[in-house]
Order: sequence, then structure tokens, then C-alpha cells
Amino acid sequence: MRKTLLAVFSAIALTASAQVTLSFPVHGWIPGDVQNTNSADTVGVNPGPGGTGQTWNFSSLVIGAAASTPIVTPSSTPYGSSFPTATCAVSNPSGVYYYKSNASGLSVVGLGTPSYIMQYSDIDELMVYPFAYGNSNMETHTASYTISSFTGTRGGYTNATADGSGTLILPSGSYNVIRVRNDQEDRDSLGASGFITNSTTYSYYSATQKFPLLQIIFLTINSSSGPQNFKSVNVNSAVVGIAEENQLSAFNCFPNPASEQLNIVAELTQANTVQAELTDLTGRIVLSEQYGEQGAGTFTRTLDVANLPAGLYTLRVLSGTSVSQRKISIQ
Repeated sequence: MRKTLLAVFSAIALTASAQVTLSFPVHGWIPGDVQNTNSADTVGVNPGPGGTGQTWNFSSLVIGAAASTPIVTPSSTPYGSSFPTATCAVSNPSGVYYYKSNASGLSVVGLGTPSYIMQYSDIDELMVYPFAYGNSNMETHTASYTISSFTGTRGGYTNATADGSGTLILPSGSYNVIRVRNDQEDRDSLGASGFITNSTTYSYYSATQKFPLLQIIFLTINSSSGPQNFKSVNVNSAVVGIAEENQLSAFNCFPNPASEQLNIVAELTQANTVQAELTDLTGRIVLSEQYGEQGAGTFTRTLDVANLPAGLYTLRVLSGTSVSQRKISIQ
């Protein structure tokens, strides 16, 4: 269920600079797309104010490791048959998320993992098209799933607002953008346990790049053990100002969550040495494997993670000067 609002502004404000409008297929997800990003140091990085005519200066960002997120067809994933309305899928630390992406917008239809299939009865609408400064979209979502004999439910909301427009300054240059603020809450209940996940994401979009030029993400997970707070900053690799060609054109890992083994699949654009590392939340390397010189093409390996404590980790695959990474969960 959603409600779309259009804020009314003066003609002077709307014509002060060329306005960016998000649309499909320019900004919509299509199988074959790859979101290439570089992480950045989060210290002192804040989203800044909203409103039109803003200048957001992030010229001093310290750019870090690269990561690639491929947008794939649902049929190429393990759980695609459970989501017939999905048009694309993305793997992340929670599992494989399935999306409906078309001229109307972008929506989550479900989540597939080795332990359960979560299907949204009221889909999670993340974006509507066209979407310009002053537009907002508020929706609620519900889903259910079963783990062993327990029935789980998810409820929550997503509120997207194009709350700012103006100039974004990155180390590589200046860009005309709109900013979309996305506030999301997921309330999960499974048997006697439950937790609430809240996130606020600030995404800065240009008229020509499909994916945001910059994202600042605040995440809080509230459970019986208390809140956990996370912050991340990601920069679109297309404007990060790094000259080296990324030698990993695609990278994935499964299953996620993992318990015994973690499979790595990567596409190498050229021959080079390859190395895999697992780091814990403190950045400590807990597992490292050197694979030596590998030829261009598909690279596959399996990591033994059976002896690692349960928790969240980062998998990094290094090929020459390129680094791609994924967040993974070990149960």
C-alpha cells in the first residue's frame, strides 16, 4: 500500500538549476547491470542539509576498496521459481533479494535463503518513476516465511523523499544531482524472538548514471541484546577517479548465510594473481588463501568456513590492483 505526494515549490526554486528526474530505464534495474562501488572512510562524513540549490562538498573523501553487485535474472538464482513476478535479483549478506523493476518503479517481492523463502504479500515499493525533487513515496509492506516449525512475519514501511537538489562535489569533480532520502523499517518476528531494523539512506543521483554517485547509509538493528549501529559510505566507481581498470567484471559468493563452505565465483577480465580474504567486523583477517596466477575467464573456489564463529564477515577477492567485496553471514 502506498501514498505518493508531490510537494509544490515556487517557479524560481524549480528553475534555479537543471533538475534531475529519475526514470526507467535510465535509472531502473535491468539484468546485466552491475553496480560498481568503492567504499569510503566514514569519519566526519554527514549527509548535509536538504533543500534546493544545495552544495554538498565531499571532496576530501578517502576512497577505499572496490565491490561489484551484479543485477541478474531470477532464473539464474537458486530460488527464482518462487518469485514468478520478479524481473531481476541481487545477492547480499541476507540471501538473494528478488525485485520487480519496470516503468512504474522498483519493488522488493521477496527473499530466498537456504533456510527459508520470504514472500511479500504487500510488496516493498522502494521507488516510483518518474521521481524528481519534491516527490515522495510512502508505503507499507508485509511478508511471511517458515523456518522449521516456526512461522515468521515481517512488517514495516519505506518512505522515499527527493529532499534535495544541487551540486555534489567528489574528489573526481562536481555533478548536478538530486538527493533521495530513504527511511525504512522492518519488524521481524519468529516464534518468541524478534528484532527491528531501521535504516536511513541518502542517495545522490545524476541524470546520466544509473546508480547513485554517492550513498551514505545509517543502519540500526534492535534486538534483545540491544541496538547495533552501523554506518557506511559508498561511491560510484564510474566517478571515483581511479584510473586502473577493474579486473573483476563480476563477483558473487554463495550460500549466504554459510555454515560449512562458501563458494566464490568471479569473472577475471585478464590473467593475474588472485587472493581471497575473510575479515571480521573489526577488520581482522581471519582466513586468507593465495591462488597464484589465474587466467582470464571464470574463476571458482570454495572456502572452508566450518571452524569460524557465527557472525558477520567481509569477503574480499583481490586480483592485481582490483578489490571486490561482499558482506557475508556465517551461522
